[in-house]
Amino acid sequence: MKGNLTSIQPIIKNAPSAAFKSYLLLPITKSRQAEGGLRTRRQFKQPTKNHPLVSIVTVVRNGESFIQKTIDSVAEQTYPNIEHIIIDGASTDGTLDIIEKNDSNIDYWVSEKDHGISDAFNKGIALCLGDIIGIINSDDWYAKTAVELSVKALDQTGGFSFGGCTYINADNTETKRLADRNYSRKIPYFMPQIHHPTVFVKKSIYQTHGTFDPELKYSMDYDLLLRLHKAGVQGNRIDSNIAFFRNTGITNKSYREVRREVRKISIHHGTSRITATAWYCTFMLKHYILSPL
Repeated sequence: MKGNLTSIQPIIKNAPSAAFKSYLLLPITKSRQAEGGLRTRRQFKQPTKNHPLVSIVTVVRNGESFIQKTIDSVAEQTYPNIEHIIIDGASTDGTLDIIEKNDSNIDYWVSEKDHGISDAFNKGIALCLGDIIGIINSDDWYAKTAVELSVKALDQTGGFSFGGCTYINADNTETKRLADRNYSRKIPYFMPQIHHPTVFVKKSIYQTHGTFDPELKYSMDYDLLLRLHKAGVQGNRIDSNIAFFRNTGITNKSYREVRREVRKISIHHGTSRITATAWYCTFMLKHYILSPL
């Protein structure tokens, strides 16, 4: 368990200017299956002088195969002050059994229907008490120094940090990918090498600039980072490997839809339709050359 526990309940102050409303516990819904974690027993984490509280959000639905590894990777971090929030989308497999088994290592978890991945992300962010927020999905896991390195990267400047990522392919081979040094030049046109499991964002940035667009199905992270880029929010690159990503999820299986959504987002944020379409065609051509039908 990471962080010092207190029975003193934090005071949630929702400023009128904030882009979302924060909660200690989510309001009860008709679809609620269960909830638990330390907060439901009036145990809370808090920042310390030398270690700001970091919140980790995991979203899952029917993830019994891998979620234990995700939970362990948060619990085994070298950084000493972390809270873990899990948002379960009403799983029907053994996911809840695993979550309940790890209840003492989870600050708050809830199982209920949601309106997609973005909605689940946003629920988790609304529950975060930390100054810095990371999101790791139930297929993926962190390197042991991920949080420590990310806090250092955000200690002075920048609104978010990102680092290298190891992709685990369908045949269990690994592909190591570095973080993009020149992301700011590329991001108006397409998603550069900013790997979502490696991204940590200051909570104040979410409060000012908003969270994930619930209308987006695949590329909500690209939309968020492009919004931050346009607002002048700087990202700090980390040279080290931060996370491990299973390259077998929904975006990998729906490449055409992902690229269409990226094109739509790029145009929405000011890129010309011709330029955005040219980049879309370029990526699709490369994809079918490297991965022929």
